[in-house]
Amino acid sequence: MSITPPDSVGRIAGALRPEMLNALDQDLLAGLRFSASHGGKVLLAGDMEQGQKILLALSAALQYESKWPLLVISPAQLRSTWSEEAHRWLGPTTSVFPVSSEADVKNAECLSSSWVIVTSYALLPCFSEAWLTKDRVIIVDESQQLRLATVALQLGAPRFEKMPAGRGR
Repeated sequence: MSITPPDSVGRIAGALRPEMLNALDQDLLAGLRFSASHGGKVLLAGDMEQGQKILLALSAALQYESKWPLLVISPAQLRSTWSEEAHRWLGPTTSVFPVSSEADVKNAECLSSSWVIVTSYALLPCFSEAWLTKDRVIIVDESQQLRLATVALQLGAPRFEKMPAGRGR
């Protein structure tokens, strides 16, 4: 099942809390419109002020809230930042579960009752393949870490086979 973009780019503002909408400048709003027009499958990069990428990523993810819980994968040292920013932008009553151990991964009650789940690359292999490959919204922070083959495969990245000698370039 694929994620489809919102019916209208004009619906973007309706999904955001007023604080989020007020914090988005014209460049970030353009990024949000770009994300919506590409079904939320985008790579956010560039020189942004601290917290702007998180705000933009959460704003884009809200367009697909019906597919939540939201899974945020980040370096371990950024888990608390993501948890704090999720509370800040999504509201203090938002259920955020920062996964910090293998025991947390096995805590099915917390995983199923949380609206935002924040985990690290190191703990990603502890999640079951069935849980990870379910149709869901995922934010991958510091995505250059996807170069690790085990992480990429856990996320369902295609397997690349070495081309036989003499074929292609």
